[in-house]
Amino acid sequence: LFDADFNLLSDILKETYGKKGEKIINMNIEAAKRGYEHIKKNYFGEFRNKIVKSKSKSNLFMTGNEAISVAAIKAGLKFHCQYPMTPSTQILHYLVNKADDYGMVVLQLEDEISVINTALGASWAGARSMVATSGGGFCLMSEAFSLAGMVELPLVIIMGQRGGPATGLPTKVEQGELRFMLHASHGEFPRIILAPGDVEECFYLTLDAFNLADQLQNPVVILHDSYVANNGKTVLRFDTKYKVDRGLLAKDGELEKVEDFKRYKHGSETGATLRSLPGQKGGLYSCGSDEHDEYGQICEDPENRNKIMERRMKKLDFAKKLMGDKMINIYGDKNADLTIVGWGSTKGMILDGMRYLQAEGIKVNFLQIVCMSPFPTEKVTEILGKSKNIVLFEQNFSGQLAGVIREFTGVEIKNKWVIIPHLLVCQTSLFR
Repeated sequence: LFDADFNLLSDILKETYGKKGEKIINMNIEAAKRGYEHIKKNYFGEFRNKIVKSKSKSNLFMTGNEAISVAAIKAGLKFHCQYPMTPSTQILHYLVNKADDYGMVVLQLEDEISVINTALGASWAGARSMVATSGGGFCLMSEAFSLAGMVELPLVIIMGQRGGPATGLPTKVEQGELRFMLHASHGEFPRIILAPGDVEECFYLTLDAFNLADQLQNPVVILHDSYVANNGKTVLRFDTKYKVDRGLLAKDGELEKVEDFKRYKHGSETGATLRSLPGQKGGLYSCGSDEHDEYGQICEDPENRNKIMERRMKKLDFAKKLMGDKMINIYGDKNADLTIVGWGSTKGMILDGMRYLQAEGIKVNFLQIVCMSPFPTEKVTEILGKSKNIVLFEQNFSGQLAGVIREFTGVEIKNKWVIIPHLLVCQTSLFR
């Protein structure tokens, strides 16, 4: 279709099937060549588009999963644990091939329960840790997700959405787990959820996620979907300036003269408290799953419970402060006749569609919500309050983001296009 030299493809096939012998290589080359010649003979005139080699040496071609993996390495990842599950499996494959080069431990364990608990152990020991999974796998992780919130350990969780329920459509795109992630697991604790919309955001938000996890001493979720995860895109070389921030992590020797170390000390304005690592003199504390006092010892006293809950939940406000303007993105005209709302991989479709509307003289803008929890209530309320017409696009049946927006802002978006695999459902009167 692009009038490319067939030798480019045959060389790739030789490399891919090199270990399988000449017979397999030649069979694949012959099959590809027949398809190549069929297209050239029957459709070439209709579809011909000449590929022009880019003059830029700074461009990269990668998927969202690869961008997450590269960012994790840049952020100082030392422990990654995973059970393979579409659409996040590529992360495991990528990192295991880089483990020796960057001094990482990368493990595949028997199930996602083992995965997240092992990763929490590594985090407790001081390693920047990450896990990756999909909806079904995260169901198994959900109890330990709550544990991470209780014992206040940093962990980055990559949650790749796909079509559900059950095994569902494991290779198809869907955004059906937003509500699930906002309320996943039992009890109340800060849930930090970031939703990248493209490859670039997968990279930069993963960098942010590792610092946030340490600064907040809390699990941070990257909620992407199979389209962003597995589809390749040409991107400009990333800005790799990055400062690791481990938050309130005690330095060696810092606690030696501390007579009364309170790991979960009351009264922190940010919600985070000084954290020690195993073996640090003066930093001994209990790290258990029961509600506890300032030392980590089991305590069911009502006054203590109130104080520790108030401190823990302050992390949501601290997260808003740390994220700042990154919680949303706004594209297009400031004084728009139409505001489009979306999240995740709908970003590319919406930006592409906006060009057609703008070409017809329609003033349009796009509100992309990036931080799902804590929700950017003030920013979203301000933007939607000024909007003349609002339409929402998301890839699920029930319009989950629309419900979340109404819950936090009171704004009801009546004009919704909900997109699920192989189906577009219009729940709107705007375009009739």
